[in-house]
Amino acid sequence: MHVFFLTAFQVIAPLISIGISPINELSVQSINVPIQIPTYPATVTSQSSYAITTNENCKKIIGSLDLELPTNLRVSLSLQAPSKAQSEGPIPLSLTGKTLVSNISRVAQSDLTITYTFSAVGPIVSGTYSKVVRLTLVD
Repeated sequence: MHVFFLTAFQVIAPLISIGISPINELSVQSINVPIQIPTYPATVTSQSSYAITTNENCKKIIGSLDLELPTNLRVSLSLQAPSKAQSEGPIPLSLTGKTLVSNISRVAQSDLTITYTFSAVGPIVSGTYSKVVRLTLVD
C-alpha cells in the first residue's frame, strides 16, 4: 500500500517598484583672479575646473554670457570632456548658448579642466569688466 501526502503551498510574488530620480549636477570652480590684457592684439588664458554627475544619457553642456562683451574683446571656453563624451574645443561665447561638451551619458567625474581664453582683437576702452559665464547641463 502506498501513501501519498499532498502538501499545499502558496507561491507569493510581490511586486516591488523602485523609482530612480534623474541626477543632473554641474559644479564649477570660479576664477577669482583679475585677468589683465596688456595691449592688443593679445591673448590671455586662465584655467579652473568643474565636476559633473548625471545618471541620464545624451546630455550636453552649453555655455553663454550674461551680458555682451565690449567691442574687440572675446572670451572662448574649452571644457575637458568627461569619459566617453566629446569636447567641442574652444568656443567663442556670446549671449546665445553654445554647445561646449556633447554626448554626456551616465558619468560622475570631477577635476575636469576649463580653459578660458580672453582675446583683445582691437582697442578696448580701459576698465574692469565683470561677466557671468553660464554653464548649463541640458538634454
